[in-house]
Amino acid sequence: MATQVQAFLQENSQAIRELRNLEMIRLNRYTPLNTARNAAMRIYAELLENFKSTFPRITTTTLLLYWGFIRTRIAGLHLETGDRTQAYEVLMSIVKQANAMEPVYSLLEKLRFPEKFQPPNSLGGAQLTNSDMLMLNIFAGLLQNTFNLLAASLSVPTETNISADSSALHWLHSAKRVHELYLIQNPENIGPTFWETIQFRECVESLGENIPNGEAESEMSPERLLFEHGYTSTIFLLAQAYQLANEPDHAASYCQLTLSRQITFARPYRNLLRVFGPLDRRKRSRAVSARRSRDAITEGMGLRRRPVDCLSAAFQPFDRIEWASNATSLGRYYETVGLKTNTFYSALECHTSALAILDEIGPQPQLSSTSCTPAADDKTGHFSTREQRIRANIYRSLAEMFLNLLDLGVQALQSTTKQSDDSDITSKVRNSNAAKDFGSMFQLDLRAVLDRLSEGFVEETTDSSALSDEHCFSAHQNSINGPAMHTEDQNIADTLSTVPSNYHSASRLFRAVSYAISQAEHFYTMEERCSDAVELVQSRSKAYRMLAAFESTRARQCRMHKRRVDMITRVLKPLNRQHYQHVCRQLLFELAETLSTMRDLKQEIHDELVGETSKAPLHYARKANQLAKRAVATFDEFLATFGRSPGQNTKIRKFTEDEIRPVMLAHFYSARLHSRIIAVNPNEQIRSLSRALSGYRAAVSVVENHLQRHPRSSIQNAEELSIARDMCNLLPVRLSRLVRGEPIGTVN
Repeated sequence: MATQVQAFLQENSQAIRELRNLEMIRLNRYTPLNTARNAAMRIYAELLENFKSTFPRITTTTLLLYWGFIRTRIAGLHLETGDRTQAYEVLMSIVKQANAMEPVYSLLEKLRFPEKFQPPNSLGGAQLTNSDMLMLNIFAGLLQNTFNLLAASLSVPTETNISADSSALHWLHSAKRVHELYLIQNPENIGPTFWETIQFRECVESLGENIPNGEAESEMSPERLLFEHGYTSTIFLLAQAYQLANEPDHAASYCQLTLSRQITFARPYRNLLRVFGPLDRRKRSRAVSARRSRDAITEGMGLRRRPVDCLSAAFQPFDRIEWASNATSLGRYYETVGLKTNTFYSALECHTSALAILDEIGPQPQLSSTSCTPAADDKTGHFSTREQRIRANIYRSLAEMFLNLLDLGVQALQSTTKQSDDSDITSKVRNSNAAKDFGSMFQLDLRAVLDRLSEGFVEETTDSSALSDEHCFSAHQNSINGPAMHTEDQNIADTLSTVPSNYHSASRLFRAVSYAISQAEHFYTMEERCSDAVELVQSRSKAYRMLAAFESTRARQCRMHKRRVDMITRVLKPLNRQHYQHVCRQLLFELAETLSTMRDLKQEIHDELVGETSKAPLHYARKANQLAKRAVATFDEFLATFGRSPGQNTKIRKFTEDEIRPVMLAHFYSARLHSRIIAVNPNEQIRSLSRALSGYRAAVSVVENHLQRHPRSSIQNAEELSIARDMCNLLPVRLSRLVRGEPIGTVN
């Protein structure tokens, strides 16, 4: 019978060559061509009809193997067109035909339902007989491909009528057992038969002659490489299936394994590709189709392709940029569960691994000494926009992670109880990763990336002379005298993934944030990508704000907040208030809040110096009042973006649910700033309190007007609203007493 099958293949060699050419055409395009796919479908259908006419009955394992191969290719084409139902029917016909053969049926049952055949008190699963092992050696490739395709055809979560023993997870675990059992029974360089080894037989036979001597490490046979590729597809699909099943921890584990295997087999696959086709002439040798809405579900796990994409072509070169993007997405998932499961360390390893892989494409652009743009002599023109975007997004993700760690540290400082809890968390992070080498997740050398993150600090440019007399960070001397850290890489990784508990650890995270943001600014510039560039400025401002929380000296806190004021003012100036209205509102509000914080710090210093004979208290009182007036002016500028000019009746303005709270807060904070003006005489105090009363009344009026149209709005429960109403009742009494000449203290 084997001779008859070979004769059939010889008779249909022209059709097989056409299919091979169509496969290469589809691989050479970024998006698979419909014409090539339709032509392949037609030829496979004709080939199947010829097979049926030549062999009316499937009576031997050889016939089942080749008949099954043809049908899996047809099913794969149905999946590419989105016809999952037709693909499922074609694939199930293979399973039904296999069940009709007793030896194959026995193997299928043990693969699908191993618990039924598990010996008592055994944890090894079903035991295979000699007949089962023989069938496995013959059908491993076909079964692996069939099970993977069945899972892909059932991966849409709306398939509620599928039983547990026919679900996507069921078929994927069956495919996983195929790989595990085959590895136990066979040498590491041997693989089962695949359709590709039939389709590209001439290339396979010449494989040994075409591989360069320096890359002879790929001693695996093409069949074994295809088998390992199929197992990677199984793991890929398991990650997606568990994500759809709302089991993100399992999904993340399989995603990590997928990424690890892609690196492990990158070079052997490249050698195989050199034989199967001219790799250097392929612009993008991977069958990729447009993402559908359901693919967004898997983005958080780092797997962004459709399930069928990993099955549509057996020969896919390693794409470093896509790998880096997927590793970063996995890192972002680890960040979301970092506080509960101490996975900030894993998140950092994912992000730095992505950068290390991108560095293999070429060194990243370097910053010039005076700006956050690439140096003039930096030759970055050969980098694609896609690569630059991914690199910038990785640094943005790193900056976000470091900011989250700083934020957790700030929260710990604000509460004694929480500080104790977070200290325990910090200890757990250190202890849980003490025995784990950084880089072991993907077996990569990450020292260069860690050194950049730990030592890289870009000095902020500023127009403020107040910042030039004394740098507010201890890291400044480190940037002059040498590397900021002389610890081992393991300790660096631990520091960059741990919740800070003091200024020293927070400053190291701050330096890493500054470096990451500066690198992201290579791509996200104000001239070309304004909105993203503004977000980076906001992130930098947030880093200064949180670092200030760890600083005990008020003067140094003021310098940090002054830097925030400078950078926000600088980015606000060129923005068109109409085209970037939402962004401008955010920046104006943050600027006003920062000025208010600086005013509070100046008053605290003033209060400590009251009673001294020097002029220092008067100086700080004057600075506090200047900052208060500037903050009020900025809040007025913020309110003006809503179509309100100072003094305009706010009742005529309708606000949305998203707008009402910041508008109310702007009035409230302005009123509080007026009430905190340090007055030198009663008349000035009366004017300040009168303006404060107007501000509190405006805050109450805006909210009451909004509640008339939206009575269930959550703004009615705002604490600031309750305070504003109280002040509307208290301030008139205080003003009356002031008018009568009675002394009244500063109103808070």
